[in-house]
Amino acid sequence: MRRPSAVWLVPVLAALATAMFLAWSAFSFGAKVVVTFDDATGLVAGKTTVRYRGVVIGHVSAIALSESRTDVRVDIAPSSHARDLARSDTRFWVVKPHIGPGEVSGLEAMMTGAYIAVDFGHSTTSSQRSVGLASPPAVVNDAAGTFYTLRSAYAGTAASGSPIMHRGVRVGRVVASTLDADGRHVAIGIFIDAPNDRYVTADTRFWRLNGVSLSMGSEGLKVDTEALSTLMTGGLAFDTPRREIAAAAPAKTQFALAKTQFALAENAESAMALVDGPAYYLELRFDQTLRGLTVDAPVDFNGVSVGKVTSIAMDFEASRFYFSSIVGITVYPHRMGRVFERLPQPDGDQRAMERFLEEMVRHGLRAQARPSNVLFGPMYISLEFKPDTPAVAFDATARPLILPTYDGSMDQMQDQAVKIMNKIAALPLDEAGEQLAKTLGGVKQVLYQLDTKVLPASTAELQSGKEALAAIARTFNDDAPAMRRLEAGLGEVQRTSRALRWLMESLERNPESLLWGSATPSPASGR
Repeated sequence: MRRPSAVWLVPVLAALATAMFLAWSAFSFGAKVVVTFDDATGLVAGKTTVRYRGVVIGHVSAIALSESRTDVRVDIAPSSHARDLARSDTRFWVVKPHIGPGEVSGLEAMMTGAYIAVDFGHSTTSSQRSVGLASPPAVVNDAAGTFYTLRSAYAGTAASGSPIMHRGVRVGRVVASTLDADGRHVAIGIFIDAPNDRYVTADTRFWRLNGVSLSMGSEGLKVDTEALSTLMTGGLAFDTPRREIAAAAPAKTQFALAKTQFALAENAESAMALVDGPAYYLELRFDQTLRGLTVDAPVDFNGVSVGKVTSIAMDFEASRFYFSSIVGITVYPHRMGRVFERLPQPDGDQRAMERFLEEMVRHGLRAQARPSNVLFGPMYISLEFKPDTPAVAFDATARPLILPTYDGSMDQMQDQAVKIMNKIAALPLDEAGEQLAKTLGGVKQVLYQLDTKVLPASTAELQSGKEALAAIARTFNDDAPAMRRLEAGLGEVQRTSRALRWLMESLERNPESLLWGSATPSPASGR
């Protein structure tokens, strides 16, 4: 028997080496994964790395166009510690430098070049093919938190990645916004990070962050501001009206994005409003003009907003050949707060509600369309008790119920203003104007006479009087001759007075001197 030739050892050893290389390759790199991207900008075969949490776990082995040429196939060769990369829910995306509103990411790619980031899935199903994401996912698979869904008529500021705030703290983000099947609403997926997801309960209200919001209502111009960053990024916010924290809402709970209960409203004020409760529809008939009244205008009861205007239409009354306005309002009695608890509760009995409303009308309940203020003009509906108004019949069987109205005070003021203007127009203003013109002409002539004749003559007289006063002043000057003569005359009068006084004293002492004379000299003689 011939012994095998040693030549056959060569192919055997080659086969063993090949098997060992394949086994080593499978153990070192794992199963190849093919990812489809829209384009391969920045990717280089044999150079671009694949990373998970910043750690390189593979590289791009090949890049090629798809058969349809609408996308690019990228082959990824994972390393030994990423052999479980081929899972059905694993996600891939290309990291590039990105600067957006309120977000800067991928700056490290400026130094190292673009790379492919990975978010490992948890599925037990293997898949060697995947579709790459156009942008990084808002939430990674290992993130702790809860997903919820919001519904709205439009997405608005709820863009993917937009922040979700709770009392000024960022606690989550918007994941995605998609249209419903009917195309009439938007489903907004959000994610709230743990442990803040425990603050989301069945009573939680969501609203939009608009940065700066301007609104014109019955209260006038209102300006609401949020954080400056929301001007660029937008976002959502939420809170719970109750003070105590209720049980957390289950995962994937849906909240309505509308101005109703469980609403993601347009602002915090409407979102945190009290629960409306059952609504009651009423109609109002006005004979006055309603310019300035719009749908959604508030309905107030003693200053408290208890409803809103839902419709405005015109009606024609053939009996009066008159056009009137029909206003439909929706009233929410629960908005009255604690007062509502003291009122008779209908408990679903429509007839009990009709009787209660009939009693209120009998005591003077009326509706009035009022302007919010004189400057801005928006109108609202005010429900008030007017005991002095004439009694009216209330038909409790009418459908819908019609609440009595009365003309607004502004219309009364306008009517009075029109009457005053009519009275002014009826005055003989033309004749009065002619008389006024004649009177003004006479006044003009009088002023002319004063200016040309009276005033010059008066000026001359005043000058003469001034000269006379100057002459008098010169006359009574100390150095004037008249003053010297006056002083001398006064001296003579003084001496004469002394002589007379001496004579009288002498006669009292010697009355006989009138007959016989006296030798006593007088003071005036000086002897």
